Amino acid sequence: MSEAYFRVESGALGPEENFLSLDDILMSHEKLPVRTETAMPRLGAFFLERSAGAETDNAVPQVGSWSRWSR
Repeated sequence: MSEAYFRVESGALGPEENFLSLDDILMSHEKLPVRTETAMPRLGAFFLERSAGAETDNAVPQVGSWSRWSR
């Protein structure tokens, strides 16, 4: 995932490409709409805290940081 991400024109990819690849989504920094089937209490607090620091604006949450919000 350290290579630069280059957008590909529509129709340029073959059928073997995975459009739902997590690596591709994370590298593109696109925001995707999400609907959950399980309640996630205090998830909004995570994003408010995250927006307070400019250095973490594009950071992906690590596994360890989710555990403190599930208590």
